[in-house]
Amino acid sequence: MQVAAIYARYSTDGQRETSIDDQVRRCREVAEKSGYTVDEALIFTDSALTGTDKAIHKRAGYHAMLEAWNRHRFNALVVDEIPRLARDVVEMAKLQKTIECRAVRCCPRTARIL
Repeated sequence: MQVAAIYARYSTDGQRETSIDDQVRRCREVAEKSGYTVDEALIFTDSALTGTDKAIHKRAGYHAMLEAWNRHRFNALVVDEIPRLARDVVEMAKLQKTIECRAVRCCPRTARIL
């Protein structure tokens, strides 16, 4: 069985809290249309936290997602947009390296899960 995780984040207090729900809904649709199941325990979120390096240590959902990734709990990671993961070039480079080294696909919802 193919299992997908979802990561959603919004960055400021000024954004709508429903942004997380909207992101998760759209990501779930993409995962399911691509034949993946999404376990509720594999939906990771961070609210009102920037994606830049200055807040990376505060993003509990992000770190929990990385831990699940390291434990091989999912086969694909679906995000609404790539900047939801990180806005820091160094952090994105680390994620890219992880994607290349592991059998986990990472796709924004606008792309197909391969």
